[in-house]
Amino acid sequence: MKKLLFLIIFLFPLLAIADGEGYQVQFTLETSTGEYHNGFVEMEDFEIDKDSINKPGYSLTLLIQRFTDINYNFTYYKQRIAYNYYNTIDEPFYYLMDKSVIPSDSIKSIQIKNIFNSDLLTSIKNEISLKDTVWMSQEPVDRISTNNSHCVFSILVHEKSKALNKLLKQIGEINILEEESPLDKKHAQLMEKLNAFKVIVIESCAY
Repeated sequence: MKKLLFLIIFLFPLLAIADGEGYQVQFTLETSTGEYHNGFVEMEDFEIDKDSINKPGYSLTLLIQRFTDINYNFTYYKQRIAYNYYNTIDEPFYYLMDKSVIPSDSIKSIQIKNIFNSDLLTSIKNEISLKDTVWMSQEPVDRISTNNSHCVFSILVHEKSKALNKLLKQIGEINILEEESPLDKKHAQLMEKLNAFKVIVIESCAY
């Protein structure tokens, strides 16, 4: 089984440069011991043949190929959470969290339950956990924009502090106007420090 999985992983075609169009895929998997797990993954639109979803074995082959790593583990997310404050229009931004791993050769079957449209070039950048969803449900008190050479970031502040204000000022003083800017590294280091605060960082990239 492991030799077969090895071939599947490394013979699976390399993905083309994304245009951002994609899906968040909801599924249920059954293990060889009779356990059931619900989960989600993200895929580009060209990877899925919607007309084949209900064909026997299609979902299993598709997801095992795409999400089995070199250690023969299948990686997926347990939660699909709505964040209500990214868009100015009344439309939540959905993101996947609570990563989980299961041995691929223990999976007996997979059934795709639902497919949701998703912009794969936009994601939550900072580290969040399920406990953070409590303060994330409250409306942000401020919104700041910044960028590096390839991405634009929306920083949504849910709780202010003097330390956060100082950090945001430092980030705002970095002005990146060129590709592969020498300031990218400093910008990334400062953005990493936002993980210590109650903020959501949404990243939108050109590729």
